[in-house]
Amino acid sequence: MRYFILLIFVMLSCNSGVDDFYKTSHTEDIDVLPLIKPYRLWTPIANWPAWALDFKKPVSVDTDLHVSQMQVCEINVSNGIIYGHCAHQSSAMNNSYFVIVPDSNVEKIFGSREAWDTYLSARNANSDVLYDVNEVYTRFNEKGYKELPWNAGIKQ
Repeated sequence: MRYFILLIFVMLSCNSGVDDFYKTSHTEDIDVLPLIKPYRLWTPIANWPAWALDFKKPVSVDTDLHVSQMQVCEINVSNGIIYGHCAHQSSAMNNSYFVIVPDSNVEKIFGSREAWDTYLSARNANSDVLYDVNEVYTRFNEKGYKELPWNAGIKQ
């Protein structure tokens, strides 16, 4: 009995250092995929698999278009940078690429792959490494935050 109680204590303490933000795969009626706190992808359960990302403030795509949210198909988190894209946008945002640097309050949308590549390369992030959001979410939902490709960057 003593070993059983010790085992439970050890199991509980192993996860105690990770913020609940990174452990939650769904809330009431939405599925969520944590990126870097407070950023996460989300989708209404009834609308799965259309994943959305909310920006903290409207972001300019062109001089006349500002968005506060965009659909995301592929994503990565590296060196404190969240980046990705989705090719299935409205005609105004076809093939938009984005970068978020939470520590610097940077939120950018790029209209071209070249500009996005250049920006990421200057910050030592590999734009060629992107993960399908649905595949990442499936692994995360089944096995937890340790299955996130970027879990090494999760602050404990």
